[in-house]
Amino acid sequence: MGATLLLEGESFKTAIERADQALYSAKANGRNRIEIVNGSEDSISADIDKTS
Repeated sequence: MGATLLLEGESFKTAIERADQALYSAKANGRNRIEIVNGSEDSISADIDKTS
């Protein structure tokens, strides 16, 4: 899964493109992952444990 925030003054298209990049990054880094980007170089990654 890829996620991002819509930043003030930013177009919806730009935010969607960033979320799409996060999605492909999550897919490249393995299954059951979430990648969250905030519009800068920072990102957050998490593995999802389905056994919980």
